Amino acid sequence: FSIIRMKQLFQLAWYRNYEKKIVSHFDCLAFQSPYDMNDFCSRNPSGTAKSCVIRGNIGLPRFKPETADTNTSTELKKILFVGTLGNRKGVRHLLKAFETIIKAGLNGLTLDVVGPGDDFEYWNDWIKRNDLNDKIKLHGRVADPFAFISDADLMVVPSDFDSYPDTILEALHAGTPVIGSRAGGIPDMLEDDDLLFPVQDPESIVNIIRLAYFDNEFYLSLKEKCDKRKSFFHFNWPQ
Repeated sequence: FSIIRMKQLFQLAWYRNYEKKIVSHFDCLAFQSPYDMNDFCSRNPSGTAKSCVIRGNIGLPRFKPETADTNTSTELKKILFVGTLGNRKGVRHLLKAFETIIKAGLNGLTLDVVGPGDDFEYWNDWIKRNDLNDKIKLHGRVADPFAFISDADLMVVPSDFDSYPDTILEALHAGTPVIGSRAGGIPDMLEDDDLLFPVQDPESIVNIIRLAYFDNEFYLSLKEKCDKRKSFFHFNWPQ
């Protein structure tokens, strides 16, 4: 074995042992999504009976009343991505999908990309090479993403894998329609098939955006479905 492979095997063995200690030492194991819980329990069946799901909550202090229901979009023009620019959050799938969309003649659309990452310069060069400077803007890290979220017509969360992304809760809180990949806990968050697309599938992203762009009733239905889904994440902790 190579040294790298040996390190990987050691880390895997250490982590499996760590999980077993967690199961044996605690009476209740809380997970953020059914996906995370089932994944953990598939490796540690003895933890199944003591496991439960406590989903994310749209509440204070992160979700302030002044940022609630601030989105007033009635048609699709501005698309938004919020997250790091590495592989995990899948921004490359959205950027490639957007390139396809613009080349197909949907010139009324723009894309804002908010978030830091080591790939920032790479994608900045890619945008220039593909002559998309007037269509895609990389904003890097921002102090408060809610200004972008409220102003966007659609947020896209194209993650390769993800537990329970706060960006989806932020979009729901602001009233901004959001679609996401079927990665990790995202299907549990969005639930509706119209709001979901396969992982690592730019073509499916293209299809949803194209339909929402040309069919305003479909776009408004996405907004309505997200608005209804929001109540699922409003709950009060016991006092």
